Amino acid sequence: MYIGDEHRKLSYYDQKMPLNNANNYQYHAKVYMGSHKQEMSFVLDTGSSWMWVPGYECPRKECSGTKYTDFMSKTFRGTNRKMDLKYGIGYLEGRISQDSVALRKEETVKGGKKSTAQNVDFLNVYHAQDLKGLVADGLIGMAPRPPPGHPADIFVNELYTQGVISRNIFSMYLGDIYKGQESMAWFGGYDPSFVRKFEGYSQMSDS
Repeated sequence: MYIGDEHRKLSYYDQKMPLNNANNYQYHAKVYMGSHKQEMSFVLDTGSSWMWVPGYECPRKECSGTKYTDFMSKTFRGTNRKMDLKYGIGYLEGRISQDSVALRKEETVKGGKKSTAQNVDFLNVYHAQDLKGLVADGLIGMAPRPPPGHPADIFVNELYTQGVISRNIFSMYLGDIYKGQESMAWFGGYDPSFVRKFEGYSQMSDS
């Protein structure tokens, strides 16, 4: 990626999050759910738009990760609206729910920004198939826009509309674990120290 002078005004971020690298295949981060700030790991998936967590009703053989204890959260809102999600490999069913989601355990971070969004939509999963390859507890869809008929807001937009981030953007640096490179995600901007002019770049004209 090449960052021109006209884009330098975006060269900061509101929230920074280290990513765990699973063999250069899946990148996951820690996020804190509910009023009790339960720590859970989520794959950040740029190809989908739903956030989902394994609920306590999901059998261990189907949901091997840490299960979300929604009954311990004072801010959890459950519904009876059921939905299923299908991936290239993998299928799950759950109930559309809401709860608070924090990028950090601290209530406020850099610049006095809050770290928690309230009433974030997600799928509370009670049945799953073919998800054994998932290295995290759940998944956060990071697609830029939801598909037609999507019944919930997307995660990054929730952060933006609630003032957790000042710009409706995110960025990620996916390092090579075999070269000892770190991986990182930024919400609300990016870190220009991770950006360089790539080989073969040439300035395009409007003509």
